Amino acid sequence: SLLQEIPPNLASGFVFQSMSAVSLVSLLLLLLLLPHKMSGEKIYHNQFAVQVEGGKEAADLLAEKHGLVNMGQIGALEGHFLLESHKIEKRSAEPCTTTHSLLSGDPAVLWFEQQTELERSKRGKRADL
Repeated sequence: SLLQEIPPNLASGFVFQSMSAVSLVSLLLLLLLLPHKMSGEKIYHNQFAVQVEGGKEAADLLAEKHGLVNMGQIGALEGHFLLESHKIEKRSAEPCTTTHSLLSGDPAVLWFEQQTELERSKRGKRADL
């Protein structure tokens, strides 16, 4: 049975009794977040990278037309701007289909992509540790 497979100290609650409240909360958070991170699902942000012709003025008009805010040019990429929506969640498990359809149907938009969260890892980190 399942109870026979659980070590006696865990079954009796000894491990949980010896943990501090902070450790227990950390463990519970890890257990809640781990399945999401392991699923490989994207987390979508409320920002869209957009390529337009016409520079900042065209990006400002596009943003205003669709209820977005032009956050400025993306680095040194000419014609690429970061547009942000204050009408959608900052982080979501689903892409914003409304903004996608607005941008994809606009002839001023050459390219766009809703921004997603990236998973970072340190260089030289060994996977087998």
